[in-house]
Amino acid sequence: MNTSLRGFYSAIWSRTSKDRRDFIWSLVGNGSQAAAQWGVLFLLVRVESPAIVGEYGLAIGLATPFMLLADLQLRTLQGTDFKKAFDFADYMALRWAALVFAIAALTIVLNFSNYGMQVKIMALLFALRLAISAVTDVYYGLFLQHGRIDILGQAAAITQFCIFTSFSFGLLVTGNLLFAMAGAALAVLASLLAFTSRRAKLLPPFQVERPVRLVRWKLPVQVELFKTAFPLGVTLFLISLTANMPRYFLGALGLESELGILVALMSLLTVGSLLSNAIGQSLLPKVTHAYAAGSQEIFTHLVLKCFALGILLTIVAVAFASLLGPFVAGHMFGPEYARRRFVIVCLAMIFGIELLTRIVGIAVTVARLLNVQVLINIASLISSVVLLALLVPAYSLKGATLAILVTALIRLGLLTAVLHRHITAWPKRMSLQRNLNP
Repeated sequence: MNTSLRGFYSAIWSRTSKDRRDFIWSLVGNGSQAAAQWGVLFLLVRVESPAIVGEYGLAIGLATPFMLLADLQLRTLQGTDFKKAFDFADYMALRWAALVFAIAALTIVLNFSNYGMQVKIMALLFALRLAISAVTDVYYGLFLQHGRIDILGQAAAITQFCIFTSFSFGLLVTGNLLFAMAGAALAVLASLLAFTSRRAKLLPPFQVERPVRLVRWKLPVQVELFKTAFPLGVTLFLISLTANMPRYFLGALGLESELGILVALMSLLTVGSLLSNAIGQSLLPKVTHAYAAGSQEIFTHLVLKCFALGILLTIVAVAFASLLGPFVAGHMFGPEYARRRFVIVCLAMIFGIELLTRIVGIAVTVARLLNVQVLINIASLISSVVLLALLVPAYSLKGATLAILVTALIRLGLLTAVLHRHITAWPKRMSLQRNLNP
């Protein structure tokens, strides 16, 4: 590595106090989200039957893909928009338009579905909470864009604490799951108004523009931003649809109790999600700077370093699940859950594969290989449907878990192949650019 590259690498990867603070606050933010999700599900499992937990999981599975399509991964796009091609108000305008479309589409689908009224209402309440969170997420993108991971972590921690507190109060005091879900949605709104939006006023554009324009409707700008973000949104939609497909199959076969067990056991992966998000959020700015600087060596080294860490964490997770997984599940949820050793070990493997997929996916997104991600996730969705159709009727929960595992492997393999090809062709692209721009 020559001197200039060494200096650049040191600048973006050195273990300075800011690097440590950013990672800690990233861990706090993602940790609070994982803890709140796990706490809500743990409380639900303790209070309600597996069948009710299954209905709750099905409602979440129905609402999430639509809301993630509206998400368009704008936070990632903001965080990697190092050229400042779009303003905060542009992102917020597109977010509002996408949310209106998503909620309308979800309402139409639920209206023509055969699910019970309780499941439909739960799906709409969860969608409302996700919609408010999506507005909050644009502020998170602003924090990320300006390197204020500390504010992002604080806002996320406060929001998740409010969600868990309001949900717990609603469920334990009223005994009504619908009231608890409505309270969680109101908690997100309260944290947005009381903290997140106020802290955003410390940053541009709020310090530059007076009065502040939170939303700017300029059709050409929104169309251009939508064209950039749409492949990311479709990618997230397909990922969510693929992830929730086992819930649809188990629900369609009347296996709500099995679905409830799957949802509960998957909550044990919240620690894994915490590590995955923290690693990804820490990696994102660094690979963005390396790619913008045209440094293939540093870009590749950063990705490989995180990939190696992901493999190590996968080995640890599978070993822990094999030795202590049933014991932990039994003490947390009950003996019925402890008997699912095969499912627990497979879920640990799935965690590792998805962690590696996230690392590779960040690199692919930074390289702006967006359209190919759509094709990869279409292939993953088709694979998931075929595997579930073959395995779930014969093996129920075990079949669903195995289908998730194989589908995750397929997606990781395809993404890795795309990234390898892009990195291999890097010198040729750089040479071509120099020839075009002497």
